[in-house]
Amino acid sequence: MWYAGIETTALLTKIGYATSTDGINWIKHPDPVLLAGTASWESAAVSHPSVMPYSNGYKMWYSGSAAGASESAIGYATSPDGINWQKDILNNPVLLSGAIGEWDRIVYGPEILYIDNFYYMFYTGQVVLYQSDKVGLATSSDGIHNWNKHASNPVLVPTPGQWDGSRTILGGVLMDADTLKMYYAGSNGSNWEIGLATSFPFIPIPIELISFTATSDGKEVILNWSTATETNNSGFSIERKSANSEYSEIGFVPGFGTTTEPKSYSYTDTEVSSGKYTYRLKQIDFDGTFEYSPEVEVEVSAPLKFSLEQNYPNPFNPSTVISYQLPIGGNVTIKVYDILGNEVATLVYEYKPAGRYEVEFNPSSLPSGVYFYQLRAGDFVQTKKMVLMK
Repeated sequence: MWYAGIETTALLTKIGYATSTDGINWIKHPDPVLLAGTASWESAAVSHPSVMPYSNGYKMWYSGSAAGASESAIGYATSPDGINWQKDILNNPVLLSGAIGEWDRIVYGPEILYIDNFYYMFYTGQVVLYQSDKVGLATSSDGIHNWNKHASNPVLVPTPGQWDGSRTILGGVLMDADTLKMYYAGSNGSNWEIGLATSFPFIPIPIELISFTATSDGKEVILNWSTATETNNSGFSIERKSANSEYSEIGFVPGFGTTTEPKSYSYTDTEVSSGKYTYRLKQIDFDGTFEYSPEVEVEVSAPLKFSLEQNYPNPFNPSTVISYQLPIGGNVTIKVYDILGNEVATLVYEYKPAGRYEVEFNPSSLPSGVYFYQLRAGDFVQTKKMVLMK
């Protein structure tokens, strides 16, 4: 057991430690295990320890405050044995109080849950000392850095006219199957009683999609999207459909697992011709559950003229790419000739709708030398030179 104790002579709150074999008869450690610090935010008191075991020992989140609670915050410390604690001086305090006038101008009493590789901190906040206590929630991916206060804070507030109409102070939280149970002390201004609040199902951090856009430069479609938060996000399946077709998967982008930091993603669809396309994201959790995003639509405009581009790279070995564009659909032929005019390869021989295209030429059986490639589309004919160097 870790507990807060007050030394009456100095009026400094410290954290103590005790052990028991039956939970009833406790033996106190002779000395406090965590003391107030020199930093102003914890100069008068350290209290409300919330301790969690981990592979290297124990983690503790605790309340710190200055005299009269003029400053308050939540600190973090670690210990190999639960007795000898080391404060995280570099990162402390890990959770700050709110601005003057906000509901959590004073913060204290952290209770930590670790669920699905994520940390959830419930804490009590006050506008001023000993008035209008409410309960808030903050989250972090590692329990130390980037604690983010929940947008819906406070998550538990007094009920006007009821037994807890004046103050609600966090006592403890626990998970019971899919239900979060919170025990708290409530007061109507004169009497104190213990209450229970529940949240079911407890899904605190969904995949929050901020934006999803699709743009086209005429050659390809660029998808961009961003998230505010993610939980157990395996990644995004990219799905596309065109007119009179069903959705099909065209790619996959891995997610960031669980995070409360904004993340940005991008995907380029190069397998498009002119026309309208609709895209959606299929966000998939690690357990296989999924959810679809809103759809976005984009139009890939047809080229304004016929064109045959210079192959790239050139000179080349072993292969090169030839790009071309068609303002209207039609039968298309691309053939390759040697320097004597002999046909050595046919790269395209089919009907193509209007659009922009690429074709790869890999002449593994041909010798080094100068070659010519020719595009025929209707009445349009264009020829360019390329060099194979082996």
